[in-house]
Amino acid sequence: MNKMFTKITKLNNLLFWGILLQIGWVNMLSAQSHASTEKSVENTSIAEKKLIAFGETLKLNDVSEKTTWTINRLGSDNIPITGTGAALNDYVFAIPGNYEILIHENLDHQPGECEHRHLPEKISLEVSRVRMVFNTQAIVFSNEIRRGVDTKGITMAVPITIQTYDKQPVAFNQALVNTAGVGTNITATLSEPKIFQDGNYTLVYNLQGIASQQAYIMFDFVDVNGQVQAYAHLKQIK
Repeated sequence: MNKMFTKITKLNNLLFWGILLQIGWVNMLSAQSHASTEKSVENTSIAEKKLIAFGETLKLNDVSEKTTWTINRLGSDNIPITGTGAALNDYVFAIPGNYEILIHENLDHQPGECEHRHLPEKISLEVSRVRMVFNTQAIVFSNEIRRGVDTKGITMAVPITIQTYDKQPVAFNQALVNTAGVGTNITATLSEPKIFQDGNYTLVYNLQGIASQQAYIMFDFVDVNGQVQAYAHLKQIK
């Protein structure tokens, strides 16, 4: 009798611990699933951030005709604009401000297959009141850049165009221009910050540094919106 009671007790203990283990596994799997769901929701809520100047377009790639989209200008007078396909790239953002763009690609895929998205689901867009263009095709150097020779004393004159939405002054503080290319440590610097109205101007930069190898170099100009406008110096440094 005692032996049978002992066996029953052991069996009950095993059942008890088995149930606890099952509960533990269920809770762990539930927690993992919950965390995965939270992560998925979090990822889909992240918007790609973009900045353009007023009067410009988005210039997105691979906008299919099946894509539907909505443009919301954030503010009390917001009237959503909806459309389909590549018309999204034709839309001109004429008014500065903050926008939210929702994109649905309507992808064709089989169950269990991954969705290969080409576009973000959401874009958080800032449209600046200022457009600044470096007219790089008209750049003039006071002297030729030569391999292994310090560029100190050489100036670079760069025509620019400034346009503003509100006709208010524009402060330009991006004084430094870096270069890219094999063997270059050349930089270009403005002598002082500038204040501009709408119009055409010429910025004069002072060069310094050396191009140590025979190569092509590129100048990276940064505009008032913090965006890079690159200029490839097509004359090889010799």
